[in-house]
Amino acid sequence: MRAIIIAKACNRRLPDKHRLPVAGRPLIHWAVLDAVRLPDVPIVIATDRTELNELALAAVPPGQRHRVTCLLRPPELSDPTCSGWEPFFWAMSQTADRFPGPALLVQGSVPVRPPWLLAEAAALMGRDPPPHVLYSAYVEWRAGHGACYHIDGGVYGLANAETDERVVKNRALQAYLETRLGDCMDVDTPDDLKRVEPILRARIEP
Repeated sequence: MRAIIIAKACNRRLPDKHRLPVAGRPLIHWAVLDAVRLPDVPIVIATDRTELNELALAAVPPGQRHRVTCLLRPPELSDPTCSGWEPFFWAMSQTADRFPGPALLVQGSVPVRPPWLLAEAAALMGRDPPPHVLYSAYVEWRAGHGACYHIDGGVYGLANAETDERVVKNRALQAYLETRLGDCMDVDTPDDLKRVEPILRARIEP
């Protein structure tokens, strides 16, 4: 098990957004802090800039940095049109020998998610077989990669499963997730930054 945080500087809608300040911290810090709260789970930070890796690492308390591995994504995975899946698969392959088993992808652009989300997702991923369908609106099979479980709120899981390409959508479950995970918020625009600012400040201020 490991948590993989992905981020890229060359965003189309909000360039270099992970460096932008929100509630007193760079945006990417909030995803890193969520991952750090997972006890004893190795953390992989995979970005397209050395400076962005260093910025993300700065959010990790010194006593926890032994859990962190930083990876620099290759140029072909740094294009603005590149989806989150490809860097996730690449980071998994780069760390498979050190950290075998399933992985959680934590989107660096999601600063607001329920505090229990990563812990529950990790617990589900750790079961054999992992019953991700309880927390997934989509189950997607990718040839050669196994089953990719999409958990709302910028969290993804990957585990071994059949390898034919198909997508399964459970609308009733999706409706459930929309109520259960209603406070997950991604940042893609300046307005998004304004919306998450008071939510994060309320969490850190007494």
